[in-house]
Amino acid sequence: GLTGEDPISLQPLCQLKHEPFPLPADREDGDVPCWFDALLLASYLVSALNFSHPISRRELSVAECKELDELLKRQGRHKELKSGVANVFENKDAIRDQQLPVSYKHLRAHETPEQNGCRFLLEKKK
Repeated sequence: GLTGEDPISLQPLCQLKHEPFPLPADREDGDVPCWFDALLLASYLVSALNFSHPISRRELSVAECKELDELLKRQGRHKELKSGVANVFENKDAIRDQQLPVSYKHLRAHETPEQNGCRFLLEKKK
């Protein structure tokens, strides 16, 4: 099995309930992938409208976003997102243009358990 932790949740990979998503930090040199909980990664990318690798910060491709969507579909978890990752990736500029300021309280009211866990971990580090 896989060793190490999900870089977002810090949960051991061997304890994930679903197959993790492999995402190389660097596409160019065939780098060994970083492994992520697929739904947590998708939630992070879509909610931030930031389609860069969480560790290396390289830009992700639409193909990688489609691969993430496919894994979520195979796992039966795609319905937990309002829209597919690739769809949001392809429309991110239009979405940004239409965004209205939203209160922090409003955002917290709609966060998923995974997002709540991430926020808790991030706030705890402060």
